[in-house]
Amino acid sequence: MEKNLGVLIGVIVSYFVASLVLGFSQLVLFSIVWKLVIIGLLWRAGIKVEKRHFVLTFVALMVMAVLLVWVNPRIGLVESFAGLVLTPIMEEMLFRGWIMEQIKGSDRKKIVLSSILFGLYHLKNAMVYSPPTMLYQVFYTMLIVGPVFGWIRLRTRSLLPTMGLHGLNNLLSMGFTAKLIPAIMQRSGKF
Repeated sequence: MEKNLGVLIGVIVSYFVASLVLGFSQLVLFSIVWKLVIIGLLWRAGIKVEKRHFVLTFVALMVMAVLLVWVNPRIGLVESFAGLVLTPIMEEMLFRGWIMEQIKGSDRKKIVLSSILFGLYHLKNAMVYSPPTMLYQVFYTMLIVGPVFGWIRLRTRSLLPTMGLHGLNNLLSMGFTAKLIPAIMQRSGKF
């Protein structure tokens, strides 16, 4: 188990460094492969999800990915899959699963520390976003998303609700919120 722990930390750190230094997080193939590797390592480290409900969560995330492509065709299905399916699964298994389990102490301590790490993790987008956008993302994930998802994870004792909410958050934040309502209205013939 200790060997797996070292490999897991090494893969996560290398993903973070490659993303930060080279902007690789936006290279979809790189992102997909790295996230699948991290999910596999987290699974081997003992972070499991409830199988009977995972399929439903996965289908819901896939529906969100297709909805994103339908509303904003500039985002391809592969990019949408990476951002709305793999990212929520990997990040929830990592931050609300493995990291929260590693933190000893009160629920408050687990929520605060995992939220800080979750926010700092988003510094990986520094090469992609402008400084104000990147800082907004870091503080939004650290001060709002992290604590809310951490609380939900502890109360439900499940990663599935946070995976679904994470997908919904990414759907709304992938730059199309202002386009969603007009696009639906236009496609329905009401606009």
